[in-house]
Amino acid sequence: MLQHNGELLSDVLNVTEKDQVFEFHGIYGRPIPALLCDFSAPVKLDYDYKTEQLLGLLKFADNQFIRWDAAQMLFAQELRRNVVRFQQGEPLEISPEILTALSYVLNHYEKDIELATLILTLPKEMEFAEGFKTIDPDGISAARAFMQAQIAESLKDDFLRVYTHIRLDDYQVTQQDIALRAMRNLCLTYLAYTNLGNNLVQKHYNNANNMTDTLAALSVATKAALSCRDVLLADFEQKWQQDGLVMDKWFALQATRPDENVLEIIQLLMDHPSFNFNNPNRLRSLVGSFANHNLKAFHNVSGSGYRFLTDVLIRLNESNPQVAARLIEPLIRFSRFDAQRQTLMKRALERLSVVENLSKDLFEKIEKALQ
Repeated sequence: MLQHNGELLSDVLNVTEKDQVFEFHGIYGRPIPALLCDFSAPVKLDYDYKTEQLLGLLKFADNQFIRWDAAQMLFAQELRRNVVRFQQGEPLEISPEILTALSYVLNHYEKDIELATLILTLPKEMEFAEGFKTIDPDGISAARAFMQAQIAESLKDDFLRVYTHIRLDDYQVTQQDIALRAMRNLCLTYLAYTNLGNNLVQKHYNNANNMTDTLAALSVATKAALSCRDVLLADFEQKWQQDGLVMDKWFALQATRPDENVLEIIQLLMDHPSFNFNNPNRLRSLVGSFANHNLKAFHNVSGSGYRFLTDVLIRLNESNPQVAARLIEPLIRFSRFDAQRQTLMKRALERLSVVENLSKDLFEKIEKALQ
């Protein structure tokens, strides 16, 4: 148990009964429980932590998982609040206390570089989505983008200081260098959403002497829609077009672009010389990344994403039904979405269900989903 200043009151409290009371004396306030420390079994615990308690755990807990988990819960709480604000047409906000706590972690990153990087990494849209009974793609996308931009702008000087301080001139595969590279690339990711972004990302890409740094710059240039994006994508394509495994990364990045016309871009890329419809890796990189990781675009309320995936699945039904059975997963999770999207997703599945010579792999998944 921890006080707000991080003072350790007890190593372990064993909960052995359904209802149990622990009393502490000689303390100025209610202690913060750090629950399930070093617990080895997979457990989901629903505990109503208050924001100030999570902030205390994030800054002072001596257990790495507890600190990381506190950050995840803080991010999730803040995003849920902003999704509600988005749905009600209200301005989005981020708690100053959260920004202060993140600044504390960043400014003390050298105590545990790997942990600090994990704590400061904003969960992906689909990770946030798992916390909702009914997923709102537009609300989650808007709330996460707002949070990323606000963290980036508020901690810009801190991110720039750490980014500049970490110097890795020679590429080495050591635990220390891997950790420092990850932290530096995290700082770059946030800085891309500030006015420093375009020049910094372009310089980072040009100076990269390893694929990790190259892809970090290319990824954030794409996701932040920086003006250098198309130049970097073209350069990467020219250098690596003969290497299929590397081009898989390129196709996956294209599929997760935030552009309104991303579906049109994907359809054009299906005619790209390096794309092969009969290659499962290419399909997963382009079509799979779009359906699984571009939440807002795939679940566009027009249903265009569903129709596109259905077209691909119909074509795959004849050539590679096993891959089709894996790519259909985002469609059969329709119950997690609002009524309008559910209707569109069911319509796509019904269209698939009447395809002539439908494979057993697809038939079983569609039948089970529509029951």
